[in-house]
Amino acid sequence: MMKKLLLTCLILTIISYASFGSGYQVLLQGNRTTGMGNLGVMMYNDASSLFFNPGAMGFMDHNSIMIGANPIFASNSYWDSETENSTYEANTDNPMGTPFHVYGVWGPAESKFKFGIGAFTPFGSGVNWGMSGQVGTC
Repeated sequence: MMKKLLLTCLILTIISYASFGSGYQVLLQGNRTTGMGNLGVMMYNDASSLFFNPGAMGFMDHNSIMIGANPIFASNSYWDSETENSTYEANTDNPMGTPFHVYGVWGPAESKFKFGIGAFTPFGSGVNWGMSGQVGTC
């Protein structure tokens, strides 16, 4: 019984690992925090703390609304450097990524209780290698 359970868990882990293939993660949840190297966990100056550290909303002394979008133009290339005399090269044809974020934090200035709501896209890019050649074929 234990061997069947372990084998089932192993197979499910291997299958689910392949299902995570997607675009690159983009951490663009606030222009100020992005410019500071995504140090948003320690900051509570704006509504992006809703993403990085929701508990920090209680330290904010003002209400805040934040809306933003960041276009991503990604390009990748692959060159087969392991095979001798290889001329194989593949390039991506990625669509423009449009990750966005919308945050709002409300509450009385003197109160340590705040209400926040937010929407964001942590994976706003894509990767398209095309279907010609080794990379990207199934």
